Amino acid sequence: MATTDRNVATEPMPNVQPLQPRLTRQTRTQRQLKALEKERAVWLTNLDTGGLFHRIVDYIPGVNFFAKDHLGRTMFASSGILQHYQMHDESEMLGLTDFDINPHIMAEN
Repeated sequence: MATTDRNVATEPMPNVQPLQPRLTRQTRTQRQLKALEKERAVWLTNLDTGGLFHRIVDYIPGVNFFAKDHLGRTMFASSGILQHYQMHDESEMLGLTDFDINPHIMAEN
C-alpha cells in the first residue's frame, strides 16, 4: 500500500466502495430513513454485543466521533459532530456520505 509523507494510506481499504460525488443534495423520505435505521441496527448488532458503546464519546470532552458502513454512509455520529454540522438529530446525519456534508474538494480527499 502506498503512503504519503505523513504516513497516511493513499489506497482505499479492500472492503470499502469508493464514493462518487453527488450533483445535488439528496432528500430522504421518512420511509428511507426508517430503512436506514433498520440497516444501522443490523450493522450495530454485527459490530458490538454490548449495545450502545458508541454513546460513550458524547461524554468525552473534545472528542468527535462518527462511524460509516462499507458504502461510506454515516451510521452514527457523536453529538459533537452533529453540532459541528449544525444538525439537531442523528437522523439528519444517518446515511449521508462525505459528499453530502462537505465541500467537494474535502470529500474527494
